[in-house]
Amino acid sequence: MIDAAAFDVLAAETPSVDSVFNAGYGASMSILQLAQEIIRVTGSSSTIEFQPVRSGDIRHSTADVSKLLAAGWKPAYDVARGLELLAAP
Repeated sequence: MIDAAAFDVLAAETPSVDSVFNAGYGASMSILQLAQEIIRVTGSSSTIEFQPVRSGDIRHSTADVSKLLAAGWKPAYDVARGLELLAAP
């Protein structure tokens, strides 16, 4: 969230940023890894429940951030640190 706002500022101040960009940090993370990280960061006692794969579910996806990098932006945080900042009181 913080990185997305930083990119919005860069885009507003950079004339060459005039098209659609993927927001991301260039690495993939499974839903399971994300859920585990959220539980860790929040100190939750939640359990993760698994359901059967549904038709149309996307198995793997990674944002292509090459245009972001070419525009001079780079992520300041990885997902773990971003979640920690988001969950902080």
